[in-house]
Amino acid sequence: MMMFELSLIKENLLFQKSEILNRDQEFKTAQTTIEKCSDDADSTVQELNNNVSIHLHERERKSLYSIEKALSKFAENSYGMCELCNDDIGLKRLKARPLAVLCICCMEESENSIRNNLYLQ
Repeated sequence: MMMFELSLIKENLLFQKSEILNRDQEFKTAQTTIEKCSDDADSTVQELNNNVSIHLHERERKSLYSIEKALSKFAENSYGMCELCNDDIGLKRLKARPLAVLCICCMEESENSIRNNLYLQ
C-alpha cells in the first residue's frame, strides 16, 4: 500500500480520536451541570435530551474503541490486513472505511452467513 495514503488515513484517525475525546470531556462537564426543572414539561424535555446525549456518547465510545484498535494496528504494522484471511484489505476500501477489519471477500462471506442464519431461524 502507498505510505502517503496510509499516513493520511492515520492522521484522519488521530483527528477523529481527538474530536471524540473533546466531546467526551464536554459531555462529562454537561452531565455534572444538569439543572433541576420546576416544570414537568421542561423536565421531560430535559430528560429526553439527556437520554439522546447518553446514547450518542455511547456510540462515540464504541467508535473510539475502533479507532484505537486501528491505531494500534498501525503501531504493529498490521493495519490494512484482513483479520480473517490476512490479505490486504485494499486501499480503496480503507479510504472509504478506515476502520474496516475485513477485506471485501471476507465481509461478504460474513454478511451472507448472517443472512443465512437469520433466514433459517
